[in-house]
Amino acid sequence: MREMAGLTDSVECGSGIGKWYRLVIVTVLGLLLSSCASNLDQGNASYAIGQYDRAAQYWNAAAIAGEPAAQYNLGLLWEQGLGSTPRNADQGLYWYYQSAQRGYVPGMVKAGAMLASAGRLDEAVSWFTLAARWGNMEAVNNLRVLNARVPAADLMQMRARETEQANLMVMDAAMKAASKVYMSTLP
Repeated sequence: MREMAGLTDSVECGSGIGKWYRLVIVTVLGLLLSSCASNLDQGNASYAIGQYDRAAQYWNAAAIAGEPAAQYNLGLLWEQGLGSTPRNADQGLYWYYQSAQRGYVPGMVKAGAMLASAGRLDEAVSWFTLAARWGNMEAVNNLRVLNARVPAADLMQMRARETEQANLMVMDAAMKAASKVYMSTLP
């Protein structure tokens, strides 16, 4: 929310056509993002109570908008043949690929598992390796079963370092601001 507030603040500082153009872009982007989240959540709720066709409708909308968790969930529907969705491993793999290509680790693992089952071991190892680099233990175990090299969880470690660095920068800025306020209260 803070980022959105920052975007809104910068939009209000603009003038003329540019101001309204940025406002429209921010509004449309916000609506698209909230629509994705609500479609994903509504799909999850429908799936939880066994309404697979309704879940598919919600997830299709979110998946087309690029939501990797919805793409993964569609893969499950196709792979398992739930509701009126016919069982189709190729369609399941397609949606797992879509989610994996967007960086969704469970999609990487599921794509790897389906590829391994189909005897496409080189491709499976590639997906398992990428998921293992994100710290996914199922992928690590699958690599061990395939007697493949298990990489370090370097991507997960890199993300942790980036997060730690960002947190330190925020804390540093907060300390500077607090110090400035404190100094302004001194006689």
